[in-house]
Amino acid sequence: MSIDGSPPLPAAVAQPQASAEAATAAPRAGRYVLLEPLRAIAALMVLGYHVYLRSTPDPENTWDIARLLNLGVPVFFVLSGFLLYRPFASARLDGRQMPNIGRYAKRRFFRVVPGYWVALTACALLIPAWVDVLNRDAWIYYGLAQTWIPGHTFAGLSPAWSLSVEAAFYVLLPFYAFALHRTLRGCSRSTQLKVEVLILCAAGIFSLVARRYLFGGGEGPTGFLAWSLLGHLDWFAAGMALALASIVWADDPERPRLVRFAERRAGACWAAATALFLLLGFVVGNPGDILHVAGTVIALLLVAPAVFGDPASGRARRLLALPVMAGLGIISYGIFLWNEPIAFWLHSVGADDWGVVGGTPVLLVLTVTSTIGAAALSYVLVERPMVAFARRK
Repeated sequence: MSIDGSPPLPAAVAQPQASAEAATAAPRAGRYVLLEPLRAIAALMVLGYHVYLRSTPDPENTWDIARLLNLGVPVFFVLSGFLLYRPFASARLDGRQMPNIGRYAKRRFFRVVPGYWVALTACALLIPAWVDVLNRDAWIYYGLAQTWIPGHTFAGLSPAWSLSVEAAFYVLLPFYAFALHRTLRGCSRSTQLKVEVLILCAAGIFSLVARRYLFGGGEGPTGFLAWSLLGHLDWFAAGMALALASIVWADDPERPRLVRFAERRAGACWAAATALFLLLGFVVGNPGDILHVAGTVIALLLVAPAVFGDPASGRARRLLALPVMAGLGIISYGIFLWNEPIAFWLHSVGADDWGVVGGTPVLLVLTVTSTIGAAALSYVLVERPMVAFARRK
């Protein structure tokens, strides 16, 4: 199975030091302006993967990088782990009261669910042969329970399997944060950090071991759980660990060398992520454990320079912060929701045969433009009003 959850592919397929430190001090919470562009990149990677599925992969191709574009998914999960957990961890480590759980739940619900319900219903009505959800199993799909019910993981709006995983994380996170808040209250900051690092490491190891030995690598009677939150705890744990690092070393002049490297060499980090991604294209088949761990490494290499360092420093960061990337980041959720049904419909009407060139390039261009239009409408008509409603007191 692919990480994205779509049908499986064939197996063969010169300043003083003090000034320099100040210039690279990590931004505080609320100033991570480069994370939205990264979300856009992840969404466009997933879009490219779904267009690839509509093409005809060459089984003799020994380097097929397009089939790995679904590695945008771990970027989404690491971003969620970082952004959602940081307020909870910061409150506990600073000895403040936990964020309001009711407000957290309300904002998560209205940010995610209405847009998904609109996309799911529209696809069920317009292309019912592909999105067959208006039946007795509707509660599974509208309730985002696909990854917990055998035989339903990739049914309905198939990319929503990862949304099901995200929803489970949203539910689990405040319970985890509350348990740590109560258990570690009164402990020193150092002790709290040590305990939590051990917990996050254990969660990541459990996820990898469970995928292989408890869930049969996605096969067998418990294989469906490999696609649930239990099989992806490592990706969220990586984001949560990054949140802890951003709190501990936000203004610390003795930051570790790796943190300083991410601050000063964003381009090198992103180049390393790209090189690893391209190297994975030579891996024939889909050895899930290798790709799963590689997804964590790639996501951290992409996200860390956006967390640590001045977002306006360096050519690489300035390119990422271009208005077009920020705009795509704002509508990235809609891109994620709408790209596969649009690619499916365009392919079904023969759009990849249109024009002089024809084939996958035409389908890709049409899918990108149509999806951006649909995502912009989704943001303006559904997502932004729901977010505004959720923020009302």
